[in-house]
Amino acid sequence: MALRMNLSGCRIQAITAAIGSNDSVILDRASTHLSDILSDVSARLKAQAWLQTLVGTGYPLRSARQPPALQDDGSLLVHHLEAEIHICAIHSLVQALNQEDYLDLAGESSHWSHPAITALSDDLRACGFTRSDECPASLFTWLSALSYGTPLFGDGFQTEWSFYSFVANEELQSVIADLAVAMAYERPLPDYIPDDVRKTMNTRLSDNGQEFARELSGWFERIQQAGQDAYVIWW
Repeated sequence: MALRMNLSGCRIQAITAAIGSNDSVILDRASTHLSDILSDVSARLKAQAWLQTLVGTGYPLRSARQPPALQDDGSLLVHHLEAEIHICAIHSLVQALNQEDYLDLAGESSHWSHPAITALSDDLRACGFTRSDECPASLFTWLSALSYGTPLFGDGFQTEWSFYSFVANEELQSVIADLAVAMAYERPLPDYIPDDVRKTMNTRLSDNGQEFARELSGWFERIQQAGQDAYVIWW
């Protein structure tokens, strides 16, 4: 079954501030939510232990670590990967920190599955936008974030059924602007191309791509204007 998009507002600073805070109220709230979403006892105990580590003693953020590097003996690179239990723990922490003003757009966004991101990327390539001078470099950054996630602690995800993405508020305006340019783009075709061939060529986003881009832009604009960061849990 395809992963579904569940989008909401959050504040990344509140999440990182909770790491190592040893705040028992936050831990209790997150633990309660974790019990609600994980029925497997073994997985729940492991996720609970990770949650206790995050809030109780803390753990270095991925952004604070040096990227994996080759050792002098030439041994294989060591990567830290987040699995399902880590994803569930982070999601429970996000929910524990949820405020009344946070936008909950899961009901609106969950009709889109993860292949919509892949389809949008394919659409942008097929119509020539990604190869055009109008395509901003930032587009590839946030497309990658939505496609593969943004782990807070791991170098990546090792998961079969879920992952999460964060997009900071200051980055949302760029995403919105990129989508506006992409939706308006139409590739110019040389005059020598016959009319019958022109009709078969993609020169702009497909109708489905336009719809997804328009809805995504609208959701991000609402979150940006609310002064919040965007959080997507795919599952």
